[in-house]
Parts: sequence; structure tokens; C-alpha cells
Amino acid sequence: MNIVQKLLPLGGMIGNRQMSMYRDQAVPKGGKNALAFVLFTAFLNMLCFSIIIPVKPQLLMTVLDSDLTVAAEWSSLLLFGFAVAQFFFVPIWTSLADRFGRRPIILIALLATTIDFIIMGFAQHIGVLFAARIFSGVFVATVAVLNTYVADVSPHHKKAANFGLIGAAIGAGMMLGPSIGGLVGDEFGIRAPFFLAAILAGLNFIWGAVVLPETLSKNESRPFYLGQANPIGLLFRLKQYTGSLAFFVVVFLLQLAFFVFPATWSFYALEKFGWSLSQIGGSLFIVGLTNVLVQGFGTKIIVAKIGELSAITLGMVITLLSFIAYAFASEAWMVIATILVGSLGGVILPSLQGLMSKRLPMNAQGMLHGSLSILMSIAMVIAPPAMMQLFSIYSSSTSSVYFPGAAFVLAGVLVALAFIPLAIGVRQPTSNTLRSGDSYSMTENV
Repeated sequence: MNIVQKLLPLGGMIGNRQMSMYRDQAVPKGGKNALAFVLFTAFLNMLCFSIIIPVKPQLLMTVLDSDLTVAAEWSSLLLFGFAVAQFFFVPIWTSLADRFGRRPIILIALLATTIDFIIMGFAQHIGVLFAARIFSGVFVATVAVLNTYVADVSPHHKKAANFGLIGAAIGAGMMLGPSIGGLVGDEFGIRAPFFLAAILAGLNFIWGAVVLPETLSKNESRPFYLGQANPIGLLFRLKQYTGSLAFFVVVFLLQLAFFVFPATWSFYALEKFGWSLSQIGGSLFIVGLTNVLVQGFGTKIIVAKIGELSAITLGMVITLLSFIAYAFASEAWMVIATILVGSLGGVILPSLQGLMSKRLPMNAQGMLHGSLSILMSIAMVIAPPAMMQLFSIYSSSTSSVYFPGAAFVLAGVLVALAFIPLAIGVRQPTSNTLRSGDSYSMTENV
């Protein structure tokens, strides 16, 4: 038995006598309490991560003793290290979630997040920050497993709406986090938000250890083989679901585009408009608030009125136009107006997740959300360095063309390209059952 297999039962026994109790007495799927638990965890998890967004440029400039351009380049490298670690380890954690349950994986990820923020709060050297980002990438299983958890407890007809709710919870965390981080950073210094995030993540871990139920029953548990829980093998398994492959391409292109926000937003706002930490946090508060409204309430209404496919199409058109508007905005009010209108693009991902979840059998839901996380990891490896490179080139004092919004143009192009696989995907048949003799496991031979 390897060390990972020894550690996992310990995580599952936190707050309980033994993990098997949770597997044998799993929460009935569709239970409202289970959904409430996971939504609050998603909210608090994003709150912790978003608290540090406004102060990240200043922290990097302080640690590096450099200007904003150099800090932007290092920011992309930190995201790169995080993404590479996530790419290799998310399949392991999601596979372990199919073996030991969702609960222990979520708890281990929350504990690791607490440690990560403490390390970053004390970091005095860029090498320490880089190591902390890799450490965080190794244990960032929360989002993938939370989405699997939502699939576990959601009735078939409520999947899109419930994925919208988890998006709203994440949006609420994004809404409050940067505002809190900006205010705390202005008042107590640029390192204070990291320690506040560590405290909140620790409280989230304790809360989860006490009340978070397990949704994986004993007879649904699958064997775990470390050598076979790999990202390439998982993606290879997708070939049997021909009815969903094109939608994975859509998700990938959209993820590439959406990373323009975490990669460049703080730098873009500082460079183009000279916003303070509080103003950056305030802008992200508006982003989060509109996302909460759209994903928490709007998705359910829009999907019910026009269907998932039309909701996806509408959201993509609005998002494309919004990226172009960000790129060429010359006044702060234009940015705020674009945030308000562009928030309708929040229907895209929950609608896509709902559509894809319906196209796959129940025993492939873990594969679906593990695959989506892998695609996000690949996008995170590619997009942030590209976006930050564009920002650095076109915001440099030596550039022949000054255009800090260049990365948003690239994001718009990626959204436009996503319409091609979307058109292909809607014409493909649905793979609602596994092939004869097949059963899904991320740990099977490929």
C-alpha cells in the first residue's frame, strides 16, 4: 500500500470514527442538505482564493523588488507551476474520490489550502511563492470533486440548475473575496489577506469535518491504481463518448478565454486605469454579484425558457462582445457597464455541464468532471502565460503599440472559435450508455 492510500482513510475519519460509516450510510442522492453543504464549501473556498487577488501584483513587486511588468511575467510563471501540478494530480484525486469517497478528498484539499496560504503569507522569496503554488496545484481537488458531488445529489432534470447554483456560490465568493482583500490589504498590509484566507480555509476544513456527509455508497466504490490514474488515460477514455467530444473542445476553448480574467485583471486595472486595491476589489465585487444573480437565478429561468443549447449560444455571443468591449474601454464606467452586460455569459458553463452530464451515463459522471478539470489545467498551462505575455508586450514603455487590452482580443477570438465545435456537437448522437462490456473507472486500463 502506497503512502497516498494510507493517508486517504485518515482524511475520511476526521470528525468520524471510521470512513466506512459514511460509505455504508451515504446521503440519499438529491438530498437538499448535502447540496447545501457543498454549495457553502464552494463559496468559502472561492472566497479564500479571491481574497488575495487585489494584493498579488504588489506582493510580487515587493518580493521581486521590480516593476509591474516583471511582476506580471512572474505571475504567469506561478500560474504555470500551479497548472502543471494540477494537470497531473487532479486525475489522482478524482479517482481516489471514486475509491474512498468525496468527503475525505474535499477535507484533505481544504487542509492543504490552509497550509498553502500560510506559506505564501510568510514568503520573502519568489522561490517560496513558486513552491507554494506547486503545492496548491497538487492538492487542488476541491472543484472537481465538488462538481462530482453536485452530480451525485442532483436529479437528472435539475443538473443544469444545480451546476448554476454551485457557479453562483463560487461567484458569491468571488464577489466578497476581492473586496475584503482590497480593504484588508489597504488597512493592514499586502500580506494580511493571505493570513485571513488561511484562517477562513481552516474554518472551512473544520466545518466540513463536522458536517459534510458522504455521497458515495460502499457498493459504488471502485478500486484505485495509482499507475493508471493519469490525465492522458482519462482523456483517452473520452473517445467512447463520441456524442460529447465536441463539447469538451468547446469547454477547452472557453476555459482558455476565461483565464484572461485571473491572469490579467488586476494588472490591466492598475495599468490602464490606475485603480487602487479597493477599486480592484470593488470591480470584482460587481463581477461576483452579477455572476451570483445570473448563475443562481438566471440560469434556471433562461434554460427553462430557451433550453440549454440556446442558453449556451446566447452566452457565448454576449461573452465575445464583452471581451472586445474590455479591450477597447477607455473609461472606467465602460468597464463597469461591460461587467453588467457580460454577466449574462455566466449561463454558458452550467448549461454546458448540464448538457454534457445528460449525455453521459451515471457511472461516467466522475470521469466527466475529472476530464473538465484536466482541460482546465491544460488551459491554465497555456492561457495565463500567453495572456500575460500579451499584456507585458503591449503595456511596456518600450512597445511601439500601447494596448493593455490586447489579451481580451485574444480571448474574444477563442470564444469565436468555440462556435465551430459547438455546431458539430449538436449534430452528434448522445452516448447515454456505456459500450457493451464497459464500465467506467478512471483507473481502468486504457
